[in-house]
Amino acid sequence: MQTKEGMTFPAGTEKQYKTLLINMIYKLLPIREEGKDWKKYLDSCLAEIQGFNNVFEEIDGLHLVRILSKLESLKTLTEEDDFYLYRKTILECTNLIDQGMQHE
Repeated sequence: MQTKEGMTFPAGTEKQYKTLLINMIYKLLPIREEGKDWKKYLDSCLAEIQGFNNVFEEIDGLHLVRILSKLESLKTLTEEDDFYLYRKTILECTNLIDQGMQHE
């Protein structure tokens, strides 16, 4: 795994980072269920993923766009919206990260 600036990371770093991102996004579920400010936490997740894209070369762009788009769509939900849609979107994002947000 190499950054745009030429810095390299040891083997396994990509897998660890993907796990970290999955856990960050999954955490959106209990935050909303507990009535906490999930939109603020969502912004933090989006910033992290955008930063990942800014730092690394040759990221699988399609998966990254889909993840960002799905997470951004959560911002349009109201508190009254169906939690099923919110949950489904989060789980889809974690699956996309697991499947394809990788350095090529």
